Amino acid sequence: ARSRAEFEKLGANLIMVSPQTPDKAGMQEGDGRVRPLTVEEGERIFRVASGLDAWAAEVRDTSALAVRGKYSSDVEIHGIQPSFTDLRNFRVSSGRLLSDADLDETARICALGSEIAEELFDPGQDPGGQEVVLDMANDASAKAGAPGAGGLRCRVIGVLASKGQASWINFDRYVLMPLTTAQR
Repeated sequence: ARSRAEFEKLGANLIMVSPQTPDKAGMQEGDGRVRPLTVEEGERIFRVASGLDAWAAEVRDTSALAVRGKYSSDVEIHGIQPSFTDLRNFRVSSGRLLSDADLDETARICALGSEIAEELFDPGQDPGGQEVVLDMANDASAKAGAPGAGGLRCRVIGVLASKGQASWINFDRYVLMPLTTAQR
């Protein structure tokens, strides 16, 4: 029963497709680097695969930093399409999730995991509408909150409802932003 609950945190009936690592046969550049799948390739896989109801592209940075004033927190940034939140069973405890319009506009917005919100904001303070700096290079200059110093400023639109942990993945440390914004 515990294993099933952990798998359900990942998303029910979920298949994840990604390029293989350079030490295996697969999609590699001439210099041995793995070439990421494109959104167009994902759409093509979705169209030709049978039995799939939905799909979502994702890019991620697992060693990023979120900064707000004197507070900072290690985070996982996930650039996503809006369908990702349904596929992976994400909900909000306050605010809202990402929309297609946010994706189209390359909006500088994000939804914070519950632990991140607790670490960056004082108890009882609503993160909605507040600005945080997301440093995808984990650059020390972002810790100081320096404008334009290695970080992307974004407005918080929501706080994710706590999902806890499944194996080594802590969903409460996720920061979700539009895929188009994360790809900039």
